[in-house]
Amino acid sequence: MRGPIEPTRPLPTSRGVLSAAEIEMLLRPDLSDMDDLPSETPELKVVPELTVAPPAAGAAREDAAWRISARLSRAMREHCGLAAAFNVQRISPASLAQAVSAREEQGQAIVCCAGADGDVAAMLVIGAGLAQIMIETACGGPVPNGQPTQLSPIDLALMEGLTRPLAPFIGGGLGFAGVETDPLFAASIATPGAAYEITFSVRAGGADWPARLLLAQELLPEATDVHEMTAKTDRSASTLTVLMTARAARVEMPLSRLASLRPGVTLLLGVPADQPVELLSGGLDGEVAAEAQIGRKGNRMALRISRRGPALRALNPAYAG
Repeated sequence: MRGPIEPTRPLPTSRGVLSAAEIEMLLRPDLSDMDDLPSETPELKVVPELTVAPPAAGAAREDAAWRISARLSRAMREHCGLAAAFNVQRISPASLAQAVSAREEQGQAIVCCAGADGDVAAMLVIGAGLAQIMIETACGGPVPNGQPTQLSPIDLALMEGLTRPLAPFIGGGLGFAGVETDPLFAASIATPGAAYEITFSVRAGGADWPARLLLAQELLPEATDVHEMTAKTDRSASTLTVLMTARAARVEMPLSRLASLRPGVTLLLGVPADQPVELLSGGLDGEVAAEAQIGRKGNRMALRISRRGPALRALNPAYAG
């Protein structure tokens, strides 16, 4: 076929031609057996009494620390191009200034993150070995085997570019404030008050490397009162509106090909034909609320929920289906 595909133009096949209606039938299953949506949005029912006891403060802190480690692992892969697996080793109460100045290592990088008020409330201390791997990976070089040396101005510029996107993954509302190498200076700009020190073991480049995350106490939450959260949800759920986003797949392509797209060009999504659609709560970066089968009902697209996601289970913990 030399010309672009027209909506009304039949497509040749081994048995003849397919009409536009037949193509739509093949691409989108008929979900006409789905119930119609009610005219009014029903009130969300949340079970008022839960048998699950609120988690202990220590368990809540550990859970929050592991969530941060998972986000850092993903951020290192997405923004630094390095497969670095962060694993929590220990969580200890500390002073932000004392913890960052307690150890000095040649070649380490101290990533400082500040809150909306401008105070440095979090510091990610990257050891010399992991810092060198990040730099060499960014430059396309081999994994270093020699003794780590002091970071040069060029190394610091690279580290700033690599670690700048990490701040939001450490805590909501945090922004990148700079990379320091002098622990005493880092201690002088740290916010005062109680803090926590999370010790990581980072698997990268075939070896384990130490790293530390120093957080102001308010950034590592204590236990959440499940009964209080349920009561608040019960009072306000009926008046809230949530934006849901359906995501089928993501496509990456060279900019040159994007500029050459024309009507009739076919793009392969790279996922199986029966791949479920993810229903996200919020925008494209929202949490997965459910998985669904895409189809049609009449002349409108439709989704049939096949599995609940973390967002829905967190909204109503009493229902885990």
